[in-house]
Amino acid sequence: MAAVVMRTIFSPKSNALNIVKQKLQKLSIETRLTACISLE
Repeated sequence: MAAVVMRTIFSPKSNALNIVKQKLQKLSIETRLTACISLE
């Protein structure tokens, strides 16, 4: 029972973390592109 409760508590948090990581990855790629464009 405790394991199931822990999973239900932590699964939304892990999903949120994954979303944040994906957004950060997209941002880092965009900043790299803009940096390359500004250098040119």
